[in-house]
Amino acid sequence: MKVTLEISSEKMNIIESTAKELGVESTRLIELILNDQISTGKEDFDKASNYILQKNKELYKRLA
Repeated sequence: MKVTLEISSEKMNIIESTAKELGVESTRLIELILNDQISTGKEDFDKASNYILQKNKELYKRLA
């Protein structure tokens, strides 16, 4: 799938310089950043939902 993003020139400069330092293409760096954010978001959601389920376990049993 192809996606078009509008990125400010200031942010693009940061991305390009960081990519250069890491020895990767800027598009690859953007892909890695997005993958990391998606993974982190899911992990945070999983942690939060597990916490709530454990915290309210007894309540859920009584309501069932």
